[in-house]
Amino acid sequence: MPSNRPSPLIPLGDLARQSRHTGSAYRLCGPDDVQPFALRGRVQTHPMTAGATLHLVDVVDEHAQNVHIQLKPGLRIAWVLRGRADVRYGSQRVLMQPGRGGPTAHAVALAEGESFTRYATPGGRESTVSLCLTPDWLAQAACSSADAVSRLSQQHLQCAHWQAPPALHAVLQGLLGETGLAPELHALYLQGCFQMLAAHALQGLAGPDAGREAAAPLRRRPMEQVRELLDSGQADRWSLEAIARHHHMSAATLQRHFQQAFGMGVFAYQRRRRLQQARAALARGEVDVAGAAALAGYRHAANFSTAFRRQFGISPLQARG
Repeated sequence: MPSNRPSPLIPLGDLARQSRHTGSAYRLCGPDDVQPFALRGRVQTHPMTAGATLHLVDVVDEHAQNVHIQLKPGLRIAWVLRGRADVRYGSQRVLMQPGRGGPTAHAVALAEGESFTRYATPGGRESTVSLCLTPDWLAQAACSSADAVSRLSQQHLQCAHWQAPPALHAVLQGLLGETGLAPELHALYLQGCFQMLAAHALQGLAGPDAGREAAAPLRRRPMEQVRELLDSGQADRWSLEAIARHHHMSAATLQRHFQQAFGMGVFAYQRRRRLQQARAALARGEVDVAGAAALAGYRHAANFSTAFRRQFGISPLQARG
């Protein structure tokens, strides 16, 4: 969760480098020459497969200032958790903010490249998670809603919005917090969250009744094989895409079917399994708390202890044999 302390200014070079994943002709416009563009907090753009991106924003604007960029084609979906996002896609102005029941998904289809502007006010706050699903990514995401989503994606500047389900709130909040995970696990965490958000977005774009079927028996065995691979430890350092390729399916299909089969995503299963291994090692007296944290993939014992207590209801010290 965001701290009450003032966040550091984001280096403008960092913003420019990250913009290359989303478009071109990136410009930052401050109010005047005396007050240059200044943004505090965190902006992260994480590339995914087939040109898709996961974009995380948790910022406060110092001035009335604008961001301009020429976006690449794709479906853009955003969830504003705090504050507001005042943006323009071409001629379409959109004001996004949380709904009464929590975050609302806002989607806009860009069938072609389009100009984008973000408008900010002095002291304005924005905490947003957003995705860009490129045409190549959509072509690879075989699902029951593919036809409906494909039609929408070809309607330039077509907008849609729907209420995010409660199960998604924790995923969105977690992406803007600190996980304390080792780099390889953090990458898997981001990939898993991206796939889960993308799956919900595809379902939401196709309509309220799309994609709600239970896991069919024919899907159960492949998911059991995935679980066997995870339990073996062989895939502990694999990306979600590598696990999916190993089982001859897309990452989106893997995440969706695993969730249907076991009630949790691939990363959530991996995290729980490694916490269980750490608890067993503690009970046998094989490791101390720091060693158990490393075994579970956490860099910091404090983050490990928090996750451990949340999972088991006791502290790591209480679990030691």
